[in-house]
Amino acid sequence: MEEDDRLIVKRDSAGFVSSCRYTKVLEKKAQSSGFITTSTGATPPAGVYMEVVPNDFAVDTTLQDIFPDTTPLYYEFEGGDYGAIPTSVYHGLGGGTGNTSGVPALTGPFGVDVDVPAGSTINLFMQIRRNPDGLNNPSVPTIDASFISNFTSVNGHSNIIDWFTANNIDSIINANILNQGQETISTFNYVGVVNSTANNYSLDSQPKGSYVWYLNLIT
Repeated sequence: MEEDDRLIVKRDSAGFVSSCRYTKVLEKKAQSSGFITTSTGATPPAGVYMEVVPNDFAVDTTLQDIFPDTTPLYYEFEGGDYGAIPTSVYHGLGGGTGNTSGVPALTGPFGVDVDVPAGSTINLFMQIRRNPDGLNNPSVPTIDASFISNFTSVNGHSNIIDWFTANNIDSIINANILNQGQETISTFNYVGVVNSTANNYSLDSQPKGSYVWYLNLIT
């Protein structure tokens, strides 16, 4: 994409557009962090930006419209031990603070339900790793299984957990696992949605490599 290119707008900040719309790239330029002042007070990160005139489509955003990669959505429950396969707890964006005893405090608007409007883009990366213990058990085979993909939400959902459940994302994950370790994992064991931290978020009886969505109902 370069300056003076004519682009087809298929989706704007309000979702999918109902008819063909076009815009022209007026400027494309690498910018430093905070190069403009926004009405929301957010600081734009450094990167390549383009300038367009939105005559018949929306580009308005709020502070809750974009969650960057640095926003923590999960807590790795048993990931620090060599030779161990971690279990993971993913926090939904809503239903209380998302904070419990022993879990690092989460930043961002976790205390309110953040909806997923139709047309939202969701970047999902999951990884299960096991490193051998070079001192006590160096023969343990390594595990490095991951999933990465970008999704577009066709329908609107009340939160990220509803989107995950309604679209059977766990099945999509298991059909596209990339194994790069010495030992392979065929599935990531999805336990489901839990509302309690009891029994290690219901993971005590589950095999290593399991994960849950945790929705904190405490407001």
